[in-house]
Amino acid sequence: MRDSLMTAIGQKPEEQQGVLPKEPTDFAGKHILLAEDNELNREIAVEILNAYGFEVDTAENGAIAVEKVCTAAPGQYDLVLMDVQMPIMDGYTATRRIRELENPALADIPILAMTANAFDEDRRNALECGMNGFLSKPINIEELIAALSEQIGSQSGRAEESSRQFVSNVSHELRTPMTIISGFVEGILDGTVPKNKRMEYLSIVSQEVQRLKMLVTSMLNLTKFDAGTIQLNYRMFILNDTAFRTILMFENRLEKRHISVEGLDGEPVRVCADPDLIGQVVYNLVENAVKFVNDGGTISFTFADEEDCWVFAVRNTGNGISKEELPKIFERFYKSDASRSQDKTGLGLGLDITKKIIHLHHAQISVRSEEHAYTEFEVRLPHVEPPEQEHE
Repeated sequence: MRDSLMTAIGQKPEEQQGVLPKEPTDFAGKHILLAEDNELNREIAVEILNAYGFEVDTAENGAIAVEKVCTAAPGQYDLVLMDVQMPIMDGYTATRRIRELENPALADIPILAMTANAFDEDRRNALECGMNGFLSKPINIEELIAALSEQIGSQSGRAEESSRQFVSNVSHELRTPMTIISGFVEGILDGTVPKNKRMEYLSIVSQEVQRLKMLVTSMLNLTKFDAGTIQLNYRMFILNDTAFRTILMFENRLEKRHISVEGLDGEPVRVCADPDLIGQVVYNLVENAVKFVNDGGTISFTFADEEDCWVFAVRNTGNGISKEELPKIFERFYKSDASRSQDKTGLGLGLDITKKIIHLHHAQISVRSEEHAYTEFEVRLPHVEPPEQEHE
C-alpha cells in the first residue's frame, strides 16, 4: 500500500524511503477536513495524513465541506484541504462560504487549495476567495507536510501572540477604571476630597463603573461569539435614548477636551433589536469616536427610519483613516498606524465585536473616512416585526 501511495503522488519508488514517518509526529491530534471528489485521491490522502498523526474527515464536494465546517465545534478543525474542481460546489465557492460565516473560530480556519492547474490565474483566484495557500497536483508529500506545518504552526503562533497581547491589554484596561474608582472613593472617605467636590467625583466614579461593566460585557460576549452560543433577545426601544445614555458615560472626557456633541435631539427612532447587544454597538462606536476626535472637534449622530431599515450613524472630526487601512479595521486586535499613538492600551476588539453583533442582526455596517477630516460609521438595521408581547 505504501508503494502505491508514494507512486500515486508523483514520487519514484527509489525516492520513497524515509518519506512516511516511522515514529509519532507533532501532528498527533491535529484534525483536517479533506474536500476531494476523487475517491482514490481521498483514500491516498487520508492514508498519508493518518501516517503523520492527523485525524481526517472527508467531504466529496464543496457543499458537504461547508456543511461540515458550519456544524463543527469551534476549534474542531485545524485546517481544510480543499480541492478546487469539484461537482455541486467548487472549492473557490466553498471557501467564500466559509469565510462569510459569523463565527470567527470557523470562518478563520486555514484553507489550502489543491488543483491540477498551476496557472497564475488559479493562484490569484485561490488567494482572492480567501485560501491561505496553493498546492499543485500531483502533490509531493514533503511539500504537503511542509505547507500543513507552516499553516498550523503560524496559526498557533499568531493565536499565542494575540492571547498574550490580549491578556496584557485586558489587565491594563481593568486596572485603569479600578484605580480611578479606588482613588476617588478613598479620597471621599478620608476627607481629602472637599464636600463641594464629592458629587463631581462620584459622577466620575459612576462613569468608570459603567466603563468597567462594558469592558467585562465585551469579554463575555466575545467568548460567547467564539463558542457560537450567543442568542438575540428582540425588543422595541428608542435608539436615540441608548446613544444619549452612552454619551453621558464619556461626559468628563468630552468636557476636558472641549468636544461638542450634535444630533442627539433629533426625531426619536424606535427600533426592534436586541437592546443589550445594540447598546454595546453604540458604546463601541461612541468610544471609538471619543478616542479619535480631535481636541475641540465634534461628534455627531444621525438617526433615521427609512423604507426598509433603521439607520444610525456616528461621525467624528479628526485625522481619519487611510484608504489602505479601512478594509482592516474590523479585524480582531487590529489597530491602524494612527490609532497606535492615540490608543496605546485598547484591546482592538470593539469593532470586531461590533461587526459580529451587526451580522447576527442581519444588518449592515459601513465606514467612510477622509484623512485629516472625519470618520463615520453607519449601521443599517433591517425592519423586523416586534415580538408578540410587544403588540399587546
